[in-house]
Amino acid sequence: MVSPDVLLGAGLFETMRVSDGLALHGERHLERVTSSAHALGLPAPSRAAFAAAIGAATGAGDVVRVQLHAPAGEPELGAVRRTALAADPLRLTVLSGWYAPGYVLREHKLTSHFHGVQGRRLARAAGFDDALLVSHDGRVGEATNANVACFAGGALVTPSVDGLLPGLGRGALLDAARALGLVVETRAVALSELIDADAVLVTSSPRGIAEATEIDGHELGRIAPELLGLLRASVAASALAHALALP
Repeated sequence: MVSPDVLLGAGLFETMRVSDGLALHGERHLERVTSSAHALGLPAPSRAAFAAAIGAATGAGDVVRVQLHAPAGEPELGAVRRTALAADPLRLTVLSGWYAPGYVLREHKLTSHFHGVQGRRLARAAGFDDALLVSHDGRVGEATNANVACFAGGALVTPSVDGLLPGLGRGALLDAARALGLVVETRAVALSELIDADAVLVTSSPRGIAEATEIDGHELGRIAPELLGLLRASVAASALAHALALP
């Protein structure tokens, strides 16, 4: 019998790329799921159990989704593999009202992820690659399963963590930009600012950094290929530096 926790999505998940016996960014994934578990009153998994679940993931592909539930008060982990998304350029469509600043639960990676699934369905049905979740007053949140950032006014700008997930890809991108001497800002970002930006990036841990090239028919500026290459290389190095060895 499936537990109510699983049926109702009362759990957490992490999605990461695996390579050569390593879960890339794995230590940071463990830190995030542990932090969220403590914040939400769930038992956190041990490091060994987390690594073992990833290593035992069923299916095929180089990305693993590991889920945490606690139907009997003890952590239960399960994991499945899937194929990674390529970091290809993305065409985005706006879903207005799908981002709610201040909604604290969205700052955790909950297994009740229907907003992401349905958002992608709507975007693809309309001929786009992904959806950009925006508040009713035009404030940018995130994509359906990724963070967004833009180059504007000489700085790399990304929305503050205020009702959106603090993605590990987002954090690695900001660290990479600072290491390159770029100005980094985390603040509220208006949709109009994103459309007028010099370049827009979409980040996630398993996919890495992708460019957004369009928002609802508005052609976006493009990042210099050399800078994109440097940022991607730095993020990849970070993923290895914080990798978790699998049994």
